[in-house]
Amino acid sequence: MSAQNRAWHFGSDGSSPLDRIQRQGYMGQLVGENISETYENEIATLGAWMQTRDTRDVIMDPQASQLGLGWFQEPSGKIWWVLLTAR
Repeated sequence: MSAQNRAWHFGSDGSSPLDRIQRQGYMGQLVGENISETYENEIATLGAWMQTRDTRDVIMDPQASQLGLGWFQEPSGKIWWVLLTAR
């Protein structure tokens, strides 16, 4: 996302979230992905996701039993967030 300078579900190489988890050898099933660009911490980012139906549904999906949270911070302080849910 940072390389493309936009919050986008597809990588600069055209990869999807499913492509990327498979590339890492994850054997579970992807349920959903949330992304964000912000200057806020993880609690503020999670709070913003919980206030929007689409992103809240990813977090609260009853099929999801696992999650991963990642971030990248640019020198400017901007943080790019990704949350994946899976089962």
